[in-house]
Amino acid sequence: MECSIIPNARGTVNGESLDSTSQKSLRQTMNSFESFTERSILSIVGAGGKTSLLFYLAEVLPWNCLVTTTTKVGRDQISSADRIVSFSEFLAAPDRFSGDKIVWVSPTPEQDYPKVKGFDPDQFSEFAEAARKIRMPILVEADGAHRLHLKAPAENEPAVPAESDHILDVVGLDVIGLTISERTVHRLSQFLKITGYREGDIIDESVICRAILHPQGGFKNAPQGCCKIAVLNQADTAERIKHAENISNYLLKQGVDEVWITNLDPEMDKNKRGIIKEVKK
Repeated sequence: MECSIIPNARGTVNGESLDSTSQKSLRQTMNSFESFTERSILSIVGAGGKTSLLFYLAEVLPWNCLVTTTTKVGRDQISSADRIVSFSEFLAAPDRFSGDKIVWVSPTPEQDYPKVKGFDPDQFSEFAEAARKIRMPILVEADGAHRLHLKAPAENEPAVPAESDHILDVVGLDVIGLTISERTVHRLSQFLKITGYREGDIIDESVICRAILHPQGGFKNAPQGCCKIAVLNQADTAERIKHAENISNYLLKQGVDEVWITNLDPEMDKNKRGIIKEVKK
């Protein structure tokens, strides 16, 4: 199933109303999210665009959304939220925040640290229960990658909440053609262990497939029955899109539920970034 670039779900682009053609594109686009509901919990893991995907989805989904993390994120990374509140503030009156499109909630966002700390499992369960009552989906950044675009999880990663019904594993396609090294891969030693490759080997389609599919790879810690979506990001050239299509075909044969080919570069015009193509089993 192929989708055009997705405008935002408010029916506007940069505050301007969409014409009938764009509205039709938007309706087609919502098929990409047909497995999501207003009570979904989406955990985003991997490397190469997690935060961009988090806020992109919060913008285009047809519901107001709660966004958060179970790890740590830079304070500058949460500034796109319409509202930033503490967990205690949210818990005291959840309905008060249901009218905002994108609401960031975390235990102590007001503390003056470079990194904003996320939820522990017990806190998150309480958060998830409150969100269900007001029918707002939760989007969770559940992994870290030190701004690299390919990774393998450490022993305690990713921090995927047990309540998650979707897990989205992000890979940055710009690493294809580069060598495997500490400059391209986060958690290099673990990456070499699970993929069987060596430092200095060229990153190709097979390398990315192994990193995603290994039991200790991209979908590690996915709850049973969770929908697994591979997100192949930075597909900004015809060559990268072709690589992504090849990878998609293989991943689907190996049991991944969906693959999104995306270009979510935050420096791009909002109207041009989004899901380029979606493939399902």
